[in-house]
Amino acid sequence: MMQRPTAPVRHGAKGYSLLELLTSMVLLSVIVLMLSSALELTMKKFRGGVDRSENVVATQVSLDWIQNDLRSAVTERYANLPPLPASVPNIQRYYFENRIFQLIEINRKEGIGLSEPRSFQNGHPHFDSMVFVAKLPIDAQFSVSYDRSRRSEVPASVSEKAVSWEAMAHASLVGYYVAYTYDSPIAGERRGSMRLHRHYRVGDSLMKQGYASGLVMAVSNEVNDAFDEYGGGARPLSSKNRAKVRLGKFANSELPYTFSRFISSEDDFEGKTAIQPWPKNPVPDFLPSPPPTLYPLRGMASNWEDPKDEIHDTVFPDEPIAHNVVRFELKPYRQIQIGPGQYENLDAADMNKYLKLESEADDWPALVRPDFIDITLSIIKESAARRLKGPDDWIVDWTDTDPNNWSPQREVIEQNLHTFHLRVQLNAIIE
Repeated sequence: MMQRPTAPVRHGAKGYSLLELLTSMVLLSVIVLMLSSALELTMKKFRGGVDRSENVVATQVSLDWIQNDLRSAVTERYANLPPLPASVPNIQRYYFENRIFQLIEINRKEGIGLSEPRSFQNGHPHFDSMVFVAKLPIDAQFSVSYDRSRRSEVPASVSEKAVSWEAMAHASLVGYYVAYTYDSPIAGERRGSMRLHRHYRVGDSLMKQGYASGLVMAVSNEVNDAFDEYGGGARPLSSKNRAKVRLGKFANSELPYTFSRFISSEDDFEGKTAIQPWPKNPVPDFLPSPPPTLYPLRGMASNWEDPKDEIHDTVFPDEPIAHNVVRFELKPYRQIQIGPGQYENLDAADMNKYLKLESEADDWPALVRPDFIDITLSIIKESAARRLKGPDDWIVDWTDTDPNNWSPQREVIEQNLHTFHLRVQLNAIIE
């Protein structure tokens, strides 16, 4: 049998040289570095996408919230009232005669009752704000059945004043403003940012500060004549009618701010100074009008069940609904007819001129219901927000579009900006 030849044995064979090993390791390191860099870039984009996606979704939800609230706004309704004074011009008579009003404050800068000329004393003045009465579904309100069960405890004269019991039960107060707040009340985690806050006071007939009724009644009592509104008979000759609308005073400078005073009892219809709304986790140094206690006691069930308990004069801080806000603008418009089949949308400045009202150019007349409001809300990513160290870094002059004038903070904002636009149409006048 023939034997299979075996492979020749190589004598003196050598392994890889040190240079070859080093070259291989360098190539392997380069490949690993390239793969890790690609992975890091992918993860960075993923994290950035998640960051932006979460912010975008939250901001869209906040815009839906604003839209639903505005569509429930109560501003005016027809009523069979005596004519306005003869000195009132025809254009003002057309808009203000035979109407009962609730104020709608949009970027308000004129009025009476507050030390600083704006609706939210604790909101940042660089950003827009608004507050209005909203007639929300009854199941979103406090216990009206409980209130009706104790109606007999309250003198009838109270319920016949500026708004009825049922109206008070529906008349919530809703507002929006921007404020610089901390992430947490814990000292070690106090990073701050600008946030959009929603203020909401439930509608109920308790005339306490935690409810809208006392504030709504105070404004309505000063703006509208209660005798006219509820048919309480003829006003006594000795009783002076101080209602602004009845005197032909329609400019914001003549009208009270919504959060300036509240009515607490039938014995004090002059009203008391109201506690101003404030944001959750505030920076105390930035609160122009801080509450008596920043974080009031929540109280027990027994406190809330007692209508006379002081717990009902507690106002809780407002929750933010949009984070990392760099722009919040509200532009209201009213459509007027300028000719046969011709209409024009008037902004605040044009509306004041049209109605012959002397007010600041961007101060919307609080007695006038806008037909629609254009809302602009801009946010930045969380990673960019962490690069802004204080409240001043969040302030942007949007009229300056020249990049050569931009600060480093402005460049960070511009590179991470996401802007939303929304037009909200308000409901027609309530008959």
